[in-house]
Amino acid sequence: MQPSEFLYVAQQLLVDTEAGLRTSISRSYYSQFLALRDKLIAKGYSEPTDNQSVHAALRKELVSRGYRSVARKLDNLRVKRVDADYNLTKMIIRKDANMAYGLALEIEGLARKL
Repeated sequence: MQPSEFLYVAQQLLVDTEAGLRTSISRSYYSQFLALRDKLIAKGYSEPTDNQSVHAALRKELVSRGYRSVARKLDNLRVKRVDADYNLTKMIIRKDANMAYGLALEIEGLARKL
């Protein structure tokens, strides 16, 4: 399975149910997190094995390799994912999911330079 398959699912979930929109945001994030992780692993990156957040560690690694804007965009997408997955009192609308999907596409384009 390729991380890009999650982005395809995210696009399919851009529907008018809140559960679909929340799941679309989550899949948008993980499509990029996993794709970036795999690219960095291919270049010698090792994920932390201790309690350090793998998400924060990946962003830190991106910054250390000169990809600060990619790390920042990934973190913005992560914040949207956390809201979608855990903040069930916050209303998620189609605009939120569209923004997350668009951000994932933007990250995907930037990641081609890694």
